[in-house]
Amino acid sequence: MEAAPKPMTLEELFQLAGAHPWIVLGVFLAPPLLAGVAGLVHERDALGVSSWRYLYSVLIYVACVPGIFAAVVTGYMLFFRNADLTRVNVLVYFLPIASMVATIFLVNKAVPLQRVPGFDRLSGLMLMLGISFALALMIQRTHIFAFFGAGIETLFTIALVLFGLLKLGGRKLFGEPKEEKPVASEQ
Repeated sequence: MEAAPKPMTLEELFQLAGAHPWIVLGVFLAPPLLAGVAGLVHERDALGVSSWRYLYSVLIYVACVPGIFAAVVTGYMLFFRNADLTRVNVLVYFLPIASMVATIFLVNKAVPLQRVPGFDRLSGLMLMLGISFALALMIQRTHIFAFFGAGIETLFTIALVLFGLLKLGGRKLFGEPKEEKPVASEQ
């Protein structure tokens, strides 16, 4: 009986990506380049904006999902593992983040991000991840779970602020409940 194949670790995935730099460059340079070209064509095109919004939405998701993942991994390596970021592969750790930022910037030049389908949820996800990361870092660095030296008022204030930010991020991620508008009867 054969042993099941061993699953790939993130470190092995990063090493594999680092061994193929041209593929990594192509994958992460494509979204901002396409967003820039689409922005140039979109300005000169007489078609409605609605068809372009879906292209921009795809480009943003293609750039942001790996960009967010790379930001979380890079932050984890820097703040929790105390890794030396001067020794990591720039294409694997920083190019996805740069691609995400450039794509968002170029799409925003062509159309307001509020009009891009799904961007509000993606920005809510970014906000929730950022808050969760900051909270985990704060707990890890201050050992707040073992001892809280400030007064209880400070703890409640921190909890209220974090709860408000998480609620805002959740609202952006999952959307606000839509109110049903009464249908006017035709007479």
